[in-house]
Amino acid sequence: MMKKKMVDERIHKASNALLAKFYWVMLALQAVVLAVKLCLEPEVVYWVLDGIILLAGLGVMAVMRSIKGLWGKKDEALKEMDDSVLSTSFGTMLWVTLIGSEIMIFGDAENALWYGATILPLLICCAIYTVLVVKRGLILWGGKQNEGDTKKRLRKSTALGALVYGAIMAASDCFRYGEFRVEGLIKLVLMAAMWGLLFYGLMVLVINRGEKAANKTLEEVEANGEE
Repeated sequence: MMKKKMVDERIHKASNALLAKFYWVMLALQAVVLAVKLCLEPEVVYWVLDGIILLAGLGVMAVMRSIKGLWGKKDEALKEMDDSVLSTSFGTMLWVTLIGSEIMIFGDAENALWYGATILPLLICCAIYTVLVVKRGLILWGGKQNEGDTKKRLRKSTALGALVYGAIMAASDCFRYGEFRVEGLIKLVLMAAMWGLLFYGLMVLVINRGEKAANKTLEEVEANGEE
């Protein structure tokens, strides 16, 4: 049990340390997207979300670092605290990106390409992060006992996300000229189902791979302990 706790703590610390690095990567990529948009189309509506994402990430980081006194040199304990702060800041940027882009795309579908570009930094960071956490064994179900409950929560979250995706992509097709269209509803359901099944399948595959890598890590810890 003690060794399992050690592995869980290692996973938590390693995940925070990795997200702390991706916080700076996302900041840089988002700044590039903002600069490109300003050069191509200075109209504020096309780049305002990028600015909000940057300000949200920098603001949360600055406030939390100031509260915890994390400016300047850091020892190992302070470095772990700072990694947690930067991880939280990355999470803030993630949610602002997802919610903001959905609102912008839903409100102005004709210019969805501009708002879609805002998501690119997040997609790049999340794709690389996923590969790394699976490779390093930093993502897992939490053991066979918790696997069922975790899968239930994943299915509920996936279903909600699928409905949101379907609504964004096809809600406008459900009503035309003030009339309800059945084919639009069918399109919405199909798109939601397609996204949901794909996402759920990929997540199960990713977590299963991560579980295997984490088990290897646990075996190594146990072997070292026995030695």
